[in-house]
Amino acid sequence: MKLYKIHRPIHELNGEDVDAVTEFAGSQADARSSRISLEGPFKHLKPKDRPEVTVTELDVPTDKKGLSEFLNELRGGA
Repeated sequence: MKLYKIHRPIHELNGEDVDAVTEFAGSQADARSSRISLEGPFKHLKPKDRPEVTVTELDVPTDKKGLSEFLNELRGGA
């Protein structure tokens, strides 16, 4: 099963740190919407000054053992 991980790292905006955000989406269209939403507060900045919002396609196993291992690895790497 495909899952999309959208991540925005911690970044400074108007002298204050904006928290890092990680979201998940079940389709490319939802991932795109999420990416655009996470980029929104930084649109007034020059592209080189914006945080890099990344979208990573994940292949999620659907069997019980594989899913459990995947989630434990994801939690450890988040």
